[in-house]
Amino acid sequence: MRYLILGLGFLSTHVAEYLSKYGEVTVTYRSLERVKEVYYKLLKEKGVNFVKLDPLSDVDLLKRIIESNDVIINAIGKFGNVDVETAHVEIPKKIAESIQKQVLIHVSSAAATGLTGEVKEEEEHCKKVSPLTPY
Repeated sequence: MRYLILGLGFLSTHVAEYLSKYGEVTVTYRSLERVKEVYYKLLKEKGVNFVKLDPLSDVDLLKRIIESNDVIINAIGKFGNVDVETAHVEIPKKIAESIQKQVLIHVSSAAATGLTGEVKEEEEHCKKVSPLTPY
């Protein structure tokens, strides 16, 4: 299985590291500033391939690398001066339009919803449910 992970961040680094045990992994990046260089070196040691890609201007390259993979994982978040709509609507749209037969997994971000002013804690599901039988 050939995996393409779009975006080099915390989450995609750990997903790439895990998937590298099961197939060929390629990760895209825009630049190797700060912590991205650490992620790059870690994954390079695991045999992960890399492609430098600007998803806004390198649409032909984006299509070519998508075509050569089986599973596409979009983990591109907001970057640089790109606004939230471009990062979370326009870029995913370009990716989806390039998909032919591949599986697409889209990983969103808290930035996609904007600031809400509050943080909600996760609740335990079905905490008070106590069925009499398993049926």
